[in-house]
Amino acid sequence: MGITSGCVGTIAALALGAIVSTGAFAADAQTAPTRDWAAIQKARTAMQAQQAARATSLAKKLGATGAKPGGAQPAEAFANVDRAYPPSCLESPIAFGLYANDPNALQAQIRLSGDPLGDAAEQAFSEVDTVTLFRVVCSSGKSATLLEIDRPSGHDANLYPTFPRVTVPLNASTDFPIRLTDDPNTFFSATYALSPLFNSDVFVLENIYGGSVQLDYNQAFTLSVDNLSGPSSINPVPFNMPTYNPGQYSEASQPLPISGYMTGNWYDPNHNG
Repeated sequence: MGITSGCVGTIAALALGAIVSTGAFAADAQTAPTRDWAAIQKARTAMQAQQAARATSLAKKLGATGAKPGGAQPAEAFANVDRAYPPSCLESPIAFGLYANDPNALQAQIRLSGDPLGDAAEQAFSEVDTVTLFRVVCSSGKSATLLEIDRPSGHDANLYPTFPRVTVPLNASTDFPIRLTDDPNTFFSATYALSPLFNSDVFVLENIYGGSVQLDYNQAFTLSVDNLSGPSSINPVPFNMPTYNPGQYSEASQPLPISGYMTGNWYDPNHNG
């Protein structure tokens, strides 16, 4: 998949070894980037489209037989057939630092700005945050893809950056806004561009139930992270993730832990009875 704008900096291994840097983006201007209001409006339009898609999906889910809000009957059990990863893959809350187990983890330093509609201090605020794209091993040869955004240690407790616009370029002219959630195994939750990023957090790359585009994050893809300051040599930042290969992950060869998402009879073959 191509990227519509921006370029990749010189690739260099970081101290961790397993993480590959997409470029030294911390060396950009130390002041908040100039706002690209066209890009911000584009992000808002994408938010509205996703919200409309969720409303349509919810109506389809409830249907004629499902429980309506305020009804006396419980809702029907419902499996999200468009889930991007097996349901037993992730625990909530998602732990920090899981990218250390991914030999293909990608990391960049990206300057994120404060609330463009806030007061003067919020509009002037910016900080360089560490953004890491990585996978964790799931069952059946699958994986889950996560995005961790870490604020610097000793960050400002009163001012905060806002979430970037995160898309997957489908072709040379289409950047598809993807669903990101910091609560795994959920149906509708999502994190939108310009949402406040009060603290460091980990987000799952997910699909929208019933959406027109369903992405397989086990395949090679490019993730574009745009801080909404306009196209430049350092923005948006492309993360080029290769195809998932379970053979590269030691955890993929280990027995799958029994969890609450499994049913059936289980036993230890080393103990009779």
